[in-house]
Amino acid sequence: MLEVASYQGNTFQEWRDWVTTAGMQPVIVIAGSRGKTIVGQLLESILTEAGLNVANWSSHGVDIGGIRQRGELGPWQTVEDQLATGELDIAIREVDWATATTLATGPRLPMLAVTNVCANREDCIAAGDAMLADVAMPALM
Repeated sequence: MLEVASYQGNTFQEWRDWVTTAGMQPVIVIAGSRGKTIVGQLLESILTEAGLNVANWSSHGVDIGGIRQRGELGPWQTVEDQLATGELDIAIREVDWATATTLATGPRLPMLAVTNVCANREDCIAAGDAMLADVAMPALM
């Protein structure tokens, strides 16, 4: 696991260079039980307004540069390819708890946002979301 303190840059480009040199992809993962899509959309809007080329994989599908793509896995491969070449600056990927547990097998991701573990909501606990979150956290960290 990388520690935040190990990054010392001041600009987005310095951060991106640090991420790729460390063998990671410049992808922000958003995990949680509720609120992932809106957080991803807000983040995409902020990053786009800052002049960055952004892709976003949400529950609505994959958008590259604000354009919805057909399918999910094929377009996400395009995103990964464009991140590698620098055509895209950064990507956002929304994941549910079940998907989050599978991320341990892929490249490490430099940034994570958790929107809601919902440990204090009876309906969420009954549906098993809190238990899935507990299992997924080690894969995300």
